[in-house]
Amino acid sequence: MNRLVIVVLWFFCVECFAEQVLNLKHYLDLHLKQNHRLTALLIQQPSQSLALQIGREYWKPSVSAVAAVEEQRSSSLADQMSFHQFSAGIESQWVSDIGTQVTLNISQLNGEGLGKEVLFKQQSAQKLTATITQPLLKHNRVRYQHIEQRLAENQWLQFINSQNQVKLNVYRDALSGFLDYQIAYENWALQSALLTSIKKTEMLVEKMYEVEKATLYERQQARLQRLTQEAEVNSAFSQLAVSQSAAYLEVRSNETLLLQPFSLTEFIRLMIDSASVPLRLDEHPDYLALRLMYESSSLEYQKEEDALKANLDVFYQIQKTHYQTSMNEKEEVFGLRFSYLLTNKSVQLQRSSLKAKVESAELEQQLALHKMTVLYDGYVKNSQSLAKQVGALANQVELAKTGLEQQRRRYQVGKASYFSLEEVQKELIDQQIEWLGKQKNLIESLILVSYYTQFDIRNAL
Repeated sequence: MNRLVIVVLWFFCVECFAEQVLNLKHYLDLHLKQNHRLTALLIQQPSQSLALQIGREYWKPSVSAVAAVEEQRSSSLADQMSFHQFSAGIESQWVSDIGTQVTLNISQLNGEGLGKEVLFKQQSAQKLTATITQPLLKHNRVRYQHIEQRLAENQWLQFINSQNQVKLNVYRDALSGFLDYQIAYENWALQSALLTSIKKTEMLVEKMYEVEKATLYERQQARLQRLTQEAEVNSAFSQLAVSQSAAYLEVRSNETLLLQPFSLTEFIRLMIDSASVPLRLDEHPDYLALRLMYESSSLEYQKEEDALKANLDVFYQIQKTHYQTSMNEKEEVFGLRFSYLLTNKSVQLQRSSLKAKVESAELEQQLALHKMTVLYDGYVKNSQSLAKQVGALANQVELAKTGLEQQRRRYQVGKASYFSLEEVQKELIDQQIEWLGKQKNLIESLILVSYYTQFDIRNAL
């Protein structure tokens, strides 16, 4: 009766809310479009895209607007002086692929103390300053200047890979969620079928009791079994409702969604194909995540590779100032500049830390590839073993069903006791529940196989 009610309700929902009833393919599509985890990553995409753009435009000069208000004071034995100045201008810096740094500053000055005439005379001036610096010992290689670009591209690839990684995890979890629902549905259908069988036995016992071929105890026992099984059916129905709600916990939707049951046998058949998909673990998002982290660590270390070297730069600077009333000025400076950081323990620590990070990342990606290979082989072998058990249990269930019908006929003609009939019926229940459990274990193992092969069941639906 309960099964009839749920079927009627399900068809009613299909008719009234057809857009809300999802089959397996639509259910997976919904998860891969409206899952909370994917939405959280999409929010980050504009900032990640901007970071990539900035990294690729490393060669563009920086431009800054500069303004200052100054009050200068000087004193000597003879007198004291104080005057005010205001300046505003544009400063731009550019670095070439070999580390040549060009700085250009154009500014407008206004105030006292400008020029070589009377200090308190107020006038305006325009100043142009150009500085060219070329490092000779470090930071003068093309590879170094491209590190920021490569880091930005690596960060973008990590973001794209994290999306693929989350999609794969969402797909795996969604499949597991659908499996839980399907198993709950199959369990409810199984318990309902068992209830029908127990009712059939109860009716037989009732007829046998009417002709005094069954005892009152047998009659009461048959009725108790039916009541117990009705409670099992109600419990299975509740679990079915819970598993259906749980399947959508991570989906962003305000609609009431219903799942359409799928054939468990067909589910297994399609998932078995995942084991025949070529295995490319070096393209798996989990492995790529570690490889990209290793590449990022290597770039960070390369960036600090020359940090302990001395700085030796050749530089040239020209400065021209055009005054409103005073004579124009021009200054040129060129030479070599040397510096070396004597208190460099913090630099040594940073380089040592970055080097250890590179070695650790390299080891992690090697171990991950080995671990993934071992786990994949284990899941494949486990799936093959479970498939054989499922097949054997399917045959046992069919034999148990036949045996139950034969035992009913034997009981009806008085060649078997009620207790033997009850035992055969219990054996059928146990075997069917075990068979359902093994099917669940098989699909769970195949889902893990599909996780490593990146098999998408939607392509087969």
